[in-house]
Amino acid sequence: MSHGISGKSERPEIRRAKWLTGKVEKKFGKLKFRCLYPGCGQSAISSHSQQKEGQLRAIAKSGLVYAIDRNLFQQIKSMLRGEGNCSFTKKGIHEASAFAGYCSEHDQMIFAPIENQKLIPGDPSQAALLFLRATSFEYATKRKAAIQLDMLKNIVEKDLSPNWQEEGGAWLQGIKLFLDREGPFFLGQIFDIITKKDYKRLHISWVRVPQTLPISVTTSVCPWLNDYYTEWSADRPQAMVSFCIIPASAYTDVVYSWLDYCHDDSLWIQTEMQTPEGLERVVNLLGIAESEDLCISIGFWDSLSEHAKHLILSNMRHDAFRGPITDVPLIVKIRQLAE
Repeated sequence: MSHGISGKSERPEIRRAKWLTGKVEKKFGKLKFRCLYPGCGQSAISSHSQQKEGQLRAIAKSGLVYAIDRNLFQQIKSMLRGEGNCSFTKKGIHEASAFAGYCSEHDQMIFAPIENQKLIPGDPSQAALLFLRATSFEYATKRKAAIQLDMLKNIVEKDLSPNWQEEGGAWLQGIKLFLDREGPFFLGQIFDIITKKDYKRLHISWVRVPQTLPISVTTSVCPWLNDYYTEWSADRPQAMVSFCIIPASAYTDVVYSWLDYCHDDSLWIQTEMQTPEGLERVVNLLGIAESEDLCISIGFWDSLSEHAKHLILSNMRHDAFRGPITDVPLIVKIRQLAE
């Protein structure tokens, strides 16, 4: 339950911070972002990390899904009210997975083989594009968040608790380091692989499950998980992999890809994906608890208990706020792998 103050009893400084946040939100809405394709100077359109008329349509109800609310301004306002959890909101499939990634020309040119063609399990060229899409989403989301946090930090921080200020500052520093180091490194690697068609540098674990899972995911994950802070080094980029869950009308593709750079760090996930029980664990861990781009069937989410919902949303918070994950509910069940 929220312990924030609302209505006329709300503290004047909180009301002022929320008002200023709204002003910054309007200003931010007018910004343009540059296309992520190397050397392109055009503005990015609303690219999509998940296929609208494919994987999202497969789990949608009347064209709607539950998606993570990525509106940072609303999150700040929630924090001012004393709330801290992530939340889901109903969105149309045309907006649920939108991000400012590529200009219209490059968006269509690059991703046509996974937008307009059927997925072929194990196809390295399609897996490379899924990796690129997940990495692009991660970079674009952090690029947006860095600008938002910079615009807000001198306005709102003083109205938040000292603990939140310290944790929020560390969060912003981590985002900026990713934009300077990890993002360019991994985007450069995957663009080079795709351009040269040198797919032997990309490793793939692709499983087709003979059931339509109730979630759709495109995400980048550090495979260190709870060991992140002991493995992290100032001398090299962190490990990063892509994890995609792509439901269709009669099956679901689970596609996991990683580069030579972090091969040893990534093998444990490949091993897990070889059995129904292991795949079930990583689908719920990487696809839900660790995902920043999750869409979920409305009927499935509404069927869960309030306890399960609360635990899931708590796990989905940034680790700077939630700490290590110790309890991952296995809400998505895997009956069997394809023969």
